[in-house]
Amino acid sequence: PKAFREASVLVITKMDLAEAMGFNPERVKREALSLNPYLKVFLTSAKTGEGIGELVEYLRGKLS
Repeated sequence: PKAFREASVLVITKMDLAEAMGFNPERVKREALSLNPYLKVFLTSAKTGEGIGELVEYLRGKLS
């Protein structure tokens, strides 16, 4: 998909539900990176806080 080839960031949300939903984030990450090896991937969960700090730091760096 064009969106993956042209994007610079991929944010996968709701990681707290991944296992229960049978979602394989590593597979999605691997496939996205095969389309765009420069893609920055963040696995996040607002519920648990997973990945939020890393995403915020990345965004702060882009604003500087």
